[in-house]
Amino acid sequence: MTTPTISIIIPVYNAAHYLRQCFDSILCQTFDHYEVILIDDGSTDGSGVICDQYCTRDHRFTVIHQKNQGSSSARNRGLDICKGEYICFIDADDWVATNHLQNLYDTISEHDADVAISSFYFFDSTGEQHYYANHPSDLSAKNIILEGLRARHHTGVVFKLFRSDLICDQHIFFPKFNYFEDMCFSISTLLKAKKIAFTPTATYYYRYNNNSQTHNKDATKRAASFQEFAENLSNVFDQFNLWEDDDLKSALMERINKEKIQLLKGNFNKDSKDVLRHYYPDSYRVWKISSPSDYFYRLSIKYTHPLFIRILAIFSGIKQFIHALLPKKN
Repeated sequence: MTTPTISIIIPVYNAAHYLRQCFDSILCQTFDHYEVILIDDGSTDGSGVICDQYCTRDHRFTVIHQKNQGSSSARNRGLDICKGEYICFIDADDWVATNHLQNLYDTISEHDADVAISSFYFFDSTGEQHYYANHPSDLSAKNIILEGLRARHHTGVVFKLFRSDLICDQHIFFPKFNYFEDMCFSISTLLKAKKIAFTPTATYYYRYNNNSQTHNKDATKRAASFQEFAENLSNVFDQFNLWEDDDLKSALMERINKEKIQLLKGNFNKDSKDVLRHYYPDSYRVWKISSPSDYFYRLSIKYTHPLFIRILAIFSGIKQFIHALLPKKN
C-alpha cells in the first residue's frame, strides 16, 4: 500500500450496533486514498470481531485490540501509527456522507491550511436531524477557542481535518482524561496552526449519545467527569500559559460555571460538593449576570447547594407548560 493521503482514526468501544453503518459509509467515499485505523478499546459486545471482518474485507482497514483505556488512549494509539499526510477522526457510532473526505481535503488544500473545520448534521434524543453550522465568527485561533469555551462553536475533533505534520512536529496528543479531551486537543492544534479553514458543507452525521458522561445520572460519576474536565482544561491552560489572556481566562471561568450547573442539575452527593469546593470555588465571581435566573445559578454555585437549581427547574417547567398551552403563531 502506498502512503495514504488521509489517516482515519476510529476508537471503538462496544459499538457493535452502529459499526457496520460507520464502516460502510467510509467504504463508499469518493476520495479513496486513505487508511482506517480501528482501535478496539476492550470491547465486550463483538465489536472487535466486526473490526476484524472489515480488515479482511479491505486492505485499508487496520485494527489494534487493547485493554479498555478510554477514548484518549485509543486515539493516541492511532496517532502513534498513522501514516497519512492528513488525519481525521470518526466516532464509531456516527457515519459520514460519501463526499466527507473529499470535502475536508478540498477545504484544507484550497486554503493551504493546517486545520479544516466543517459544519455537520446531528441527531437529537428523538432521532430528529438538525444542521449545525459550526461557523466561527472569524478564523483566528483565539476566537475559535473563545467560542468553543462559550459553547458557541463545537470543538469536537470529528468535525475537523488536521495536517499530520502539525500534530507530529508539535508532539500534540490527547490528554490523560477522557472528558473534554476533544476541546483540549483542538485548543492545542489551533494555537499551533498557521492557518485555519472552514467549510459550510456538512458531511458528518453525529449521533446524540444519551448515555454519555454529560448525561450520566450517577452523582459520583458526574463528579468524576467534572474533575476530569477541570484537570484537562487546567493543564492545557498551564501548557500554553493561557492564564495571561484575560479573555480566555474569563471564558474558561464561564465554562467552569456552566459545567457546575450541569453537575448541580443531576443527583448530588458528597463527591459533588468536594469537586465544587476544590476546583475554582470562586469562579462565580467573574460571572456577568444577564438575567434574573442567573442569580439562582450563582447562588447554587457559591454555596454548592442544588436547592436553587431545583427551584429554577420548577419555574422553567411551569414556563414551558404555559408556553405549550398558548396558541401557536401561523
